[in-house]
Amino acid sequence: MLKTATILVFIFTIFFSLSECQKNNVCKNIKDYLDIDNNTDCWYNPDVGASPEEIITRWGYPFETHNFTTEDGYINVLYRIPHDNTDTNITRQPILLHGGLGGGPLTFLYIGNRSLAFFLVDEGFDVWLSNRRGSLNGKVHRDYEKTDEQFWNFTFHECGFYDIKAEINLIADENTSHKKIILLGFSMGSTETYIYAMLRKKHANNHLAGIISISPIAFMTRSGGVIAKLAPFATLIESFLRKGNLHALALTEEGAKEDENFRLSFPKIVFSKSFLEFIVGKDSSQTEAADLPVYFRSKTTPTSIKTLIHFSQEVNAGGQFQYYDYGISKNLNLYKSIHPPPYNLSKIRVPVHLFYGEGDRLSSEQDVLKLYDSLTMKKKSLTCIPEDKSVRFNHADFTLARDIKELLYEVLLKTIREKLSG
Repeated sequence: MLKTATILVFIFTIFFSLSECQKNNVCKNIKDYLDIDNNTDCWYNPDVGASPEEIITRWGYPFETHNFTTEDGYINVLYRIPHDNTDTNITRQPILLHGGLGGGPLTFLYIGNRSLAFFLVDEGFDVWLSNRRGSLNGKVHRDYEKTDEQFWNFTFHECGFYDIKAEINLIADENTSHKKIILLGFSMGSTETYIYAMLRKKHANNHLAGIISISPIAFMTRSGGVIAKLAPFATLIESFLRKGNLHALALTEEGAKEDENFRLSFPKIVFSKSFLEFIVGKDSSQTEAADLPVYFRSKTTPTSIKTLIHFSQEVNAGGQFQYYDYGISKNLNLYKSIHPPPYNLSKIRVPVHLFYGEGDRLSSEQDVLKLYDSLTMKKKSLTCIPEDKSVRFNHADFTLARDIKELLYEVLLKTIREKLSG
């Protein structure tokens, strides 16, 4: 009897402990956050504040880590979802996903089982997720500490030139299917893929089936993002940050202790949604209120000051897609010109398929069309999402949209099956 009572006490203790920790942290509608504790349309989502490994394994998928070192000394890791635990023996084509500025693997895991990473693995792909240098998993270098200025001496150029080559080499070594790799970039991730394919042309031709670009960033003639608005003050801002010995920026602090009871209050969720629309474009009606806490609580990858300056330089140069401007003296030494040269997109020979949205403030339709016209390979395509233009997709919709499977994923999959399978 005593033993039974002890067991019951233990069970009730565990139950009430879990109940206390697992407070509601997401709601169906924005207004529901007003009474998040008692509203039946609010619930607890363990993905809020979770790591990629926690999200992937919680949804029932295998999780692997693979370490690599770049030619310039950065030690980093790729995440892998090799299969969906059902079809473990089928031959799977590898696909490498690169997130945008401040993003990483979580970019493709924000919306639970609706996330792109899970969709692709369910469709038979071997999914690899990139961690950008400078992230929590990419803060190691052979020679520098993460507090050293030289550690942060990179932009999207070095990420494309060094990191992607090392990632592709690693995947090729692990690839038992012998199928060529698909390289998918979202936002700045697409910028990095162009650098790689231009400057590592032979390597790309040998290893890639092609490039998928979601909300691509190259030219910035019509960009309406924060960087574009601050670009005229870039030199002043850089000087101020350098004086403070600040070499990178992040919206959230990586490695900080998690608050298990973290919740977005009604004022915070309203402000956060409004701020998101200011950054990415007007609300397309595709944003789910329940997805926002996962999105805003995710750990951002620190972005080097040099990366922000590089983008600002492009805006100030009329939206030109160009090399970093080091000033007249160093430009002459590096480029044999007082001005940084434009990137030559005609050097890309692998197929490139672009997907853009009409309501995207960061990747404007005009700039995407200019990018498409600058690509000279035979196999390329340009697709507006959604194809019927019933919704004006903004930048965030490409990772958060409620109907993302029908509006984006199925179109992507058709392109991959018809043009990049093998």
